[in-house]
Amino acid sequence: MLRLTSVACAVAIVLSSPLAAFEIPFYEQIPASSVQTESPEALAITEETTEREGFLHLAENLTSAADLTVAYNQNGFTLIRQTGDQFTTLKEYDLQDLNLSSVQHVSLSADASTLFVFQYNEVAAYSVATDGTLTKLATRNGYYYDQYRMDANSSYIDANNAYPNTNVSVRSFDKTTASFTSSTIVLPSEPQFALYDETKAVLIAGYYNYNLSVSLVRTYKKDNLGQLNLVSEVSVNSVPNQQNVAYSKDSGNLLLMGYLSSQLHVANDGTLQKITSNDSILPQGYHNNSVFSGNTLYVNYGDRIQVLNFNGTVITDVDTVSDLSIKDITELNGSIASLHENSLVFYSQGLNSAEKVTLKRGQQSMSLLPLDMSAGDSIMLNDNYFFRATSDEAELYKKEADGKIKSLQFFESSEFYPVSQYWNSSTVHKHGESTVLAVRNSKVRFLTFDKSSETITQTAEIDLNSKLSDLNQLAYVDSAKVFGSYLLIKANQKLHLFSLGDKTLTYLDTAAAGINEFTTLPDLAYTAEMNGNLVVNNSNTGTVQELRVVNNRLKQRDLFTAPQPGYSLTQLKYVSGQLHLHINSTVYVYKEIDDQFKLLSLNNLPNQSIYYLDERMVLIPDGWSSIKIAKLDLESGIAVEQQTIDFADYPNLRHAFMLGQHLYLEDNDNQLALRRYLVNRAPDLTQIPARMQFNQGVAYSTELASLIQDADANDTLTFSLVNTVKGITVTEQGTLNYDGSPLSVSEVVVRATDNTGLYSDITLAFEHNKAPALAQAWVVPVINQNKTFVLDLNEFFADPEGSVLTYEITSTANLTASTKGIVSGTLTTGQAHQLTVLVKDSKGATSSHTLDLSVNAAPALTGSANLTLSTDETASINLATLFNDAEGQSISFSASNLPAGLTLSGSTIAGKVANAGKFSTLITATDSAGASSQVTLNFEATQPKGSSGSFGWYSVFAFIALVLSRRFRKV
Repeated sequence: MLRLTSVACAVAIVLSSPLAAFEIPFYEQIPASSVQTESPEALAITEETTEREGFLHLAENLTSAADLTVAYNQNGFTLIRQTGDQFTTLKEYDLQDLNLSSVQHVSLSADASTLFVFQYNEVAAYSVATDGTLTKLATRNGYYYDQYRMDANSSYIDANNAYPNTNVSVRSFDKTTASFTSSTIVLPSEPQFALYDETKAVLIAGYYNYNLSVSLVRTYKKDNLGQLNLVSEVSVNSVPNQQNVAYSKDSGNLLLMGYLSSQLHVANDGTLQKITSNDSILPQGYHNNSVFSGNTLYVNYGDRIQVLNFNGTVITDVDTVSDLSIKDITELNGSIASLHENSLVFYSQGLNSAEKVTLKRGQQSMSLLPLDMSAGDSIMLNDNYFFRATSDEAELYKKEADGKIKSLQFFESSEFYPVSQYWNSSTVHKHGESTVLAVRNSKVRFLTFDKSSETITQTAEIDLNSKLSDLNQLAYVDSAKVFGSYLLIKANQKLHLFSLGDKTLTYLDTAAAGINEFTTLPDLAYTAEMNGNLVVNNSNTGTVQELRVVNNRLKQRDLFTAPQPGYSLTQLKYVSGQLHLHINSTVYVYKEIDDQFKLLSLNNLPNQSIYYLDERMVLIPDGWSSIKIAKLDLESGIAVEQQTIDFADYPNLRHAFMLGQHLYLEDNDNQLALRRYLVNRAPDLTQIPARMQFNQGVAYSTELASLIQDADANDTLTFSLVNTVKGITVTEQGTLNYDGSPLSVSEVVVRATDNTGLYSDITLAFEHNKAPALAQAWVVPVINQNKTFVLDLNEFFADPEGSVLTYEITSTANLTASTKGIVSGTLTTGQAHQLTVLVKDSKGATSSHTLDLSVNAAPALTGSANLTLSTDETASINLATLFNDAEGQSISFSASNLPAGLTLSGSTIAGKVANAGKFSTLITATDSAGASSQVTLNFEATQPKGSSGSFGWYSVFAFIALVLSRRFRKV
């Protein structure tokens, strides 16, 4: 595991750096348990392949003979066969293939059957097969001076200073014996140029004789014994170096092109003749190189070619072809081939003819530009396309399905960057998903990537000075950065802010020290985009700062003090919500917590390199022969080792990047090879999962696909539960369901498995909010019928977390219920009812309860409510016989409006009705539990027959008195 204990690392820095104080990493406060556990093989690296870059686009020189052309640089070469109007790339060789340390020069024999490769201390001869296969024939040690060379020649020349003279040797190769021979002459000083004409067996050497103070050209003829004998000597105005010498074996014309140019002629016997008729039109010596092809001399000036046609020794015609951007030229089958930045061109019908054959870079082999860090990293357009630029050229690439890199489009500097007076301030930026900005000083060019056509085309070009006032005009731009939808330019101790559209640019603001609340301007060498803002390092204040745009004004905010202000920052990255500062061999990981940036952890690296492949994966060279692939922990930022790639030698990386599942490594030592791997990664967290809220009684569902993803596009994930938890299920597609059941655990482990068997176990923590419950067993309350009651359910329910409860209540009776749990009303019917109660706490957990209510029924009238009484009788009515209590409880009675003469005592109404008539009496019957009912008793009081009531008795008494009075009268 590539990590150190954070506190120990912090202490080590305190003791070894001038830092006065150092905060203890915040990671020490984070639980050690990770939220993710991967399968034992969390990373599978297979299909290691070395993909060669095309030498053609990196070649600096050409050599040719017969129908074979070699395009080469110091790292290797490409063999190209010409057949009619077709070029075919045969083979490509690098230093490792040939077991060489470098390539100084490549030469061919006249029939192209033998190839010679020169390095500093050795020349090697190879036979060339028809298909381009090389077989080493012989080698010869010796110090080789690159300036002495002759194309299409089986001989070469070296010189050895032996004061006061110089030995100049012609080394020839004999194919029949596969061996080298040599012939040597002595010059009084080191030659400026030397060449050997095998056809004439003539050595030509030019030098300055210091003893005589004269520039001389000599010729030597080789005899049958291999000895070189002086033939002739000519004095010239000056002797140029080898690059400025052109010689035609066919015509014998020898041109010395310097400040004062000279033309000589070499006869077949080696005799020198000075030609003066062409002195006024001879090329001067400030060209790149020149070659004779037949009777035509081609002089390459880089941006043009001068053409001189000879008839014998007389120049008959001079012409110039411009705007060619040529690196090198070579004679090829009587015409000329030119090497450009992006192509090899053969002018079969001459330079002025439209008929030419062009071999474009990338068409015959992969081409990858060396990464120019001054222009920026590769711009990833998506998983299959990326763009790369140096200050001189740019290229669009595509990753094929098998991982091979293909060149789609090449740009020379002027095709890609705006033309500017100052050439060396060039940067490339990505804006949006498909727009690339090419910035050169004050000019910005918009280029758009079209996936359907697989091309990048220019859509707009804007001069920033046209947007700025005279006071803020840009002469030279120090740096440019793109963040969010803004372009930031630093120039002349000012920061200029522009907003970016698809093809437009608008000036917003200018900031400088003392303006816009800026103290000192920050550095823009290393920056990171964070949440649409720009994180920068300010070495003047020793702080890491954030630049943001507020109301179209540029604002500056200090984030934290840099951990080592006295040391240079080499990398600044914002990945997975963490800010990484790479200083020397330490990566400091910060995260914003509660509006403050906290130091999470430290990563000590084996050396000073780290490559961020994506949001989680990093690549770290380790020691002398291996590279570690590690994953950044989402919680701490600590790099945890996943896999090791072993090398036979020291991996001197210049760049490492990922496209989809493929990892690419580019080596500084071998810029012509791209090492490619197929990487299969276990499913991975995209973010630290937030603690879920489960509320008992409430179903919950969430999709894990956005939380757990597989970076490998062809993989399909299958989800499952590692630990069975009642109430929680996970579908194979990644839907987590909770049914609301009570839970006894606080986390669940979900396994995401790809179709290769790699998996990650993701711990998902949750807060289980338990539902409100009865505080004790429900004791059925007894409620008296017909009597108003109030029931407070809060006396019966409680929440485990102490939340305030709310209620939803329904009942079988007509009751009033509030959300606060108060039930009230009067039960007028039935002996039993039910309350259905849904109790909810403040977080949403619910429980449902069915509560019984016991009703004490009131006494009921079972007898007749209509009573008939006679006024002449004493009434005695027992109400107990008229009422019945369902629970058998004793009943008490009360009455109102009893007829006169009747009274209620206990349960008996007794007495004589005073008057006949109909009467209504309200009887209240109350059982011993308090339930009562009211019944109206209807009394009908009647007089006895023959009686009129009281008056009748008086009549009887009057009648008797009358009879008696009459009797007394008779007496």
